[in-house]
Amino acid sequence: METPDHHSHRNGLQVDIRPLRKDGLEEGVTWLDSHYDKEGTEKLIEMFRVFAPVVQIFFNGPDIPFVKKLKNHDNHFHVELRG
Repeated sequence: METPDHHSHRNGLQVDIRPLRKDGLEEGVTWLDSHYDKEGTEKLIEMFRVFAPVVQIFFNGPDIPFVKKLKNHDNHFHVELRG
């Protein structure tokens, strides 16, 4: 089933993941928030790139290699995998 705000999630090869937080809470955060853990999030994204067949990743956090910016991707990163 397709949701209106996630039209790109159609075949099970796309996933959205929250950025990590410095305080360890399991709550949402944007890359603009003081609780955003850039280093941890960057390592997590790199793990996807190394260990999964990644096609592309969208996230608006600055200065993360390989990642592309896309509207409405401040509070999660979107990973698209090769099938």
